Amino acid sequence: MLTDHLREANLPLTSSQLTACQAAFDAACADLGIDKGGGVARRLAVYVFEYYRQGIGTPDELRKLAALAIKSDGTITAEADPAMELAGRHQRL
Repeated sequence: MLTDHLREANLPLTSSQLTACQAAFDAACADLGIDKGGGVARRLAVYVFEYYRQGIGTPDELRKLAALAIKSDGTITAEADPAMELAGRHQRL
């Protein structure tokens, strides 16, 4: 869950703000095929809130930007991205 990654940040959010961020986080996790409880998800949650604090307010915009950031910073690796893992297995065969 998204709030699991926020305990250290202590960001004060209203219920509607948290709902918007949670929707973006859930959608980005689904898009990227990542486990919501793992380290990649923790980094993704940081991006969602960084963009939210910069004024990006819609869940769809947050999802797109956070997913792009997580792909661009090298956080997603073969073990975190099922498509990359499958490609790696194919090359080893």
